[in-house]
Amino acid sequence: MKAMWESINFTLLPYKNTFLIKNYDEIQMVVDEHMVNTQSMQFSPFKKPFEKEIMDWNDKLKTMSDVLEEWAKCQGEWMYLQPIFDSADIAKQLPKESKKFKMVDSTWRHTMETASKDSLVLGMCSESGLLERLQEANKNLELIQKELKNYLEKKREKFARFYFLSDTDLLEILSQTK
Repeated sequence: MKAMWESINFTLLPYKNTFLIKNYDEIQMVVDEHMVNTQSMQFSPFKKPFEKEIMDWNDKLKTMSDVLEEWAKCQGEWMYLQPIFDSADIAKQLPKESKKFKMVDSTWRHTMETASKDSLVLGMCSESGLLERLQEANKNLELIQKELKNYLEKKREKFARFYFLSDTDLLEILSQTK
């Protein structure tokens, strides 16, 4: 299993001066398969000489799974919010959220830049502090989403016809108005 991870890389796609990861699902499938194999080794009666190595490898796989889950969630939210906060009007209407998004954007770009230099999954997911940074970014993205929904609700209250539009359509309209 360890030898296999030495050749598994992220597939990165260029996207607006940064990158996106394309192959989360394939990587997650391998992680899940290896976790099942490692856990079955933990129940083997012959595990004693390898017990510490098995436990360490299982911990590494759990961390990798957690990082990949947070990373995929962050990528999806970042992709949704990035064009919204590129709009000067929305950024002006939601200054606190815009500032939070810029922090998340900076974290995202730094993380993806690092991944582009070393796309080896095992090494990248083992990077110290990465999981915590992604969790913090996701927490901020959730808060931004909540405030954005509140902002849209206030706009709908002022102009009832907005109730018939999806959030995406309403954001497009609001980002183009002067």
